[in-house]
Amino acid sequence: MDIPQQTIESFFRNAVVNDFSRDYLFRIESIVLDGGLSMGPSAMLYAKSGKLPARNIVNHAVKYAGQTFNIPGSVEFPGSEGYEIDFYCPEDSNIRELLMNESVRTFGNVLGIAGSGRNGGSIANQDSRITLLQLDKNLDPTYQYDLVGCSIRSVGDLSYGFAEGTGAVMSFNVGIAYHFFTRGLKGVGGVVPDNS
Repeated sequence: MDIPQQTIESFFRNAVVNDFSRDYLFRIESIVLDGGLSMGPSAMLYAKSGKLPARNIVNHAVKYAGQTFNIPGSVEFPGSEGYEIDFYCPEDSNIRELLMNESVRTFGNVLGIAGSGRNGGSIANQDSRITLLQLDKNLDPTYQYDLVGCSIRSVGDLSYGFAEGTGAVMSFNVGIAYHFFTRGLKGVGGVVPDNS
């Protein structure tokens, strides 16, 4: 009888060689919203959490002669209406204020004018993107994801407890919508698209 490959010993050997993705092996490289916001790696040091996006194929059930056939339809990007990033808040609040300025630029409530994107257009273009990096245990990028067509949706509040404060570090979250994402292997020659 052949010994199956899925044994404890096989798992252990593979774990030693390949290790595992850990919850800190991720970086948000940049946020660039065309015509307004540009935040690079130094500002992204304050980003404390994010996630790789999901991708779903819409299923269509087709019935024939008592049988259900599941047919693939179009693609959807769950969570694309509000990709969330949590930030530590610096003492001068400059990161939150940059994001708040972008929110006002996207829709100014005093005049009721939409203005995100180049030339005041309200639909975010391909130059508005968030770049995400998945890292290995040496902190080298392995995959790069680009969220394309980004525009800001929400800037969270800062809840101070000044009467009973303990000196805790403040943080806030931001929601940014996107149209779709691209991804690729991150290598010596840059990003190689992964069309699998």
